Amino acid sequence: LELRYITTLLDQKRLHDDTLKSHKTFEKNYFIGEKSNYENVSYPLEYLQNTILNERLIKISEYFVNLKGKRILDVGCGRGEFLNLCEKYNMKTYGNDISKHALKMTREKSSAVLKRLDASVKEYPYRNNFFDIVVSFDLVEHLKKDENFFTNTFRILKKCGLLYLITPNDKQKADKDRTHINLRKKADWEKRCEDFGFKIAEISTYKWYPPVPYLITQKFLQFINKMRGFYIEQVVIIAKK
Repeated sequence: LELRYITTLLDQKRLHDDTLKSHKTFEKNYFIGEKSNYENVSYPLEYLQNTILNERLIKISEYFVNLKGKRILDVGCGRGEFLNLCEKYNMKTYGNDISKHALKMTREKSSAVLKRLDASVKEYPYRNNFFDIVVSFDLVEHLKKDENFFTNTFRILKKCGLLYLITPNDKQKADKDRTHINLRKKADWEKRCEDFGFKIAEISTYKWYPPVPYLITQKFLQFINKMRGFYIEQVVIIAKK
């Protein structure tokens, strides 16, 4: 019993240390500066951002007669661009992120209800059956354990509510982000969702070719990167409760 107690205390300390480390990892340097994972793609991402985010919202709209008044939660909302777009359609927006810096950027462009939250915590501070939609773009690959993410998401979604999940399809040469510690293949992500009660509505993959250098055409860049095998392939899942 004493050994079990000591082991429990050590596990709790390890979890606490991991949480503190995660909080520091995703602050300003993660988004801005030479060591930032955003630095090399900031311009093209900003240029293409509206197109990408609009496509995602159009996909969500295919499942609802009207988006007005729908409650949407962005888990790992980052800089808040998607929440800002949702507000233009009069949706009720909520967001959370582990990063103080990310939430500060979100507040500058969104009126969403925001919370600082580690997505791997046991209990999310939201009521059961509260949201119509939960989105999570490029988040779950950062979670050492994703069980709580799926359990909480299922709990807080309304019946027939929508989970929209995007994450890398395992490891690719172009993925240099060391914080991507939870990488799985498409079939594994599909099973992961189903294991927690979700019904898959759509599942697909797409390849993203990092647009660097910027001066050559995208078609030529795509050709070069295909030859090099230099791309990021992402899994796109839409699932229902």
